[in-house]
Amino acid sequence: MALSLNDQGRWTGRYFYERFGRDLGLWGPAPDAPPASPDTLTLQECAPDYGIPDAPCEQPTGSWSLTLAGASAKGQWQVVSRTGRFVPTPVTLTRVAAYTPTAEALSDPYEQRRLKGIRAQRGPGGQQGPVAWEVLSDARTKVTTPQFTRGAPPAVLQRINDQFKAQWHDRVSQALTAIDHDDQVDVVFANRRWLATTYSVGFYHAGAAHPSNGFTATTYDLATGQPVAWARWFRFTAPGTEGVDFERRDLLAAQALKAFAAQVTELPPDVPPATADQARCARLVLAHYACHGGRCNSGELTSGRMPEGWQIWPTAQGLAVAPDVYAEVDRGCRGQAVVLPWGQARASLLRPQALP
Repeated sequence: MALSLNDQGRWTGRYFYERFGRDLGLWGPAPDAPPASPDTLTLQECAPDYGIPDAPCEQPTGSWSLTLAGASAKGQWQVVSRTGRFVPTPVTLTRVAAYTPTAEALSDPYEQRRLKGIRAQRGPGGQQGPVAWEVLSDARTKVTTPQFTRGAPPAVLQRINDQFKAQWHDRVSQALTAIDHDDQVDVVFANRRWLATTYSVGFYHAGAAHPSNGFTATTYDLATGQPVAWARWFRFTAPGTEGVDFERRDLLAAQALKAFAAQVTELPPDVPPATADQARCARLVLAHYACHGGRCNSGELTSGRMPEGWQIWPTAQGLAVAPDVYAEVDRGCRGQAVVLPWGQARASLLRPQALP
């Protein structure tokens, strides 16, 4: 349990059962309410899916009555129910650490205690090319992550697995603190050189105006275990130019934007909804980069660098490119990619080398 006084002088807090890991909100009396006694604290409890962080719930699910004595408190907890009576449960609390409501998870003893409740379960995974993996799952949230068992030297596999496991701990924490959370890691490509994964997440946190989502792609070098930096492989834009011409085969950005343009031209009237959505997302990409008449004039394409927010990963067919340029209202487009055939992508390599 964590308790603190908010800006209005009201006791607020949260607690969780280690078996479940989800926060239940706690609210003390309003600041102007007369206390029952100086050493008594009464708290109302709100369910985990209560979505307003700055006000108590109208229908509490439980109540606490505590007597404070130095670094400890004793009292009782009781279910609040309109349909039946429940016997109060005696409780004893002991202060174990200071608490800062805005602390980062790595320095917050409350969050660290929550992470200790992770009960990892290993299960069957899969195989792609020379790479094989098991799946690590958290019993409370069902959040999973791959743990690789074959396809690279042991030290490299360990380095990659450590990165995935650290991210998994963070994802479990996010899932436990969100009102709604759903995410997935997919192994999308593997050969003797590269291992590529994508990560998709949708979430909603209490107090947010709306749900949100995200999409990222990471490719690992199986010789080192480190992420591949695509800006060191491909020429994306040309420094000093006034824009990007679709016919610049030596620029990966030109190839990708031309492929997006091809998705929106001459669509038949009976196009399937999925294709229509793809075309809508492509139009947003072209509008963001001010593309007209086979040319894109956005200043983001004149730096000679990889455009910000582009997700890149290899596939069997070619190099996938998914720009993240979308506003929240268009968040469903995140992860929408074009795939450039390997023969075509090769023209924008900074130096000749085999692909993939």
